[in-house]
Amino acid sequence: MKTVVTDLIFLNKYSIEKSNIEFNVPDYCPKCHAPFVHSFSEAIVTDKDKVEIFTYCKHCSSSFIITFNGIDKSYNYNMYDNKSPNYCAYSFESSEPIYPENKIFSEKIANLSPMFQIIYNQSNTAESYSLNEIAGMGYRKAIEFLVKDFCIYLNPDKKVEIENLLLGKCISTYITDTEIKNLATASTWLGNDETHYIKKHIDKDIQDMKLFIHALLYFIECRLTLDEATTFIKR
Repeated sequence: MKTVVTDLIFLNKYSIEKSNIEFNVPDYCPKCHAPFVHSFSEAIVTDKDKVEIFTYCKHCSSSFIITFNGIDKSYNYNMYDNKSPNYCAYSFESSEPIYPENKIFSEKIANLSPMFQIIYNQSNTAESYSLNEIAGMGYRKAIEFLVKDFCIYLNPDKKVEIENLLLGKCISTYITDTEIKNLATASTWLGNDETHYIKKHIDKDIQDMKLFIHALLYFIECRLTLDEATTFIKR
């Protein structure tokens, strides 16, 4: 995060006090997701010392609000320098509004499992809005579609059976590649934790599950590319 200084206004029932404040701007714009280039901003301190900062992104020519939960009123500053900050905002809360950035997967993955991309991005949207309790369940559903579609790709004559099989059984029965089997299993275990009352793997979270999913996608795409190369050679 980059540190900047901007104008500050204290609002209360009796007076308006103007000053300046130092705060950290996000690395990326929550709207266009480009590296954030700060243009101008103005801060207001509301009740309970919450700081709301109106700022502007040069990349998308759009504004958004950064909120901090606290303000340091005893901040050390140079009283002889009018540009030095009188206060410091801390405890970042949010940047709003958030425009979730959809993940675009390769053409091979999109063709293999169209629903995976849809479900994954809906889950990503939920996570972007801090709806983590439902985002995890969504990622678990995305895993099921990806893995079952891959199993059907490998065993097209077993389509109906695969569709009705429990995911764990589907993985153990129809996937022979060790890397893919391990990643699919690990992703499923963490996904199950997001849907059950008691969490088994307390040292892991959604970010670990997404890490496994992305690795799984890599190995599945490698397998699809290998099959394409094999078909090409046989021709």
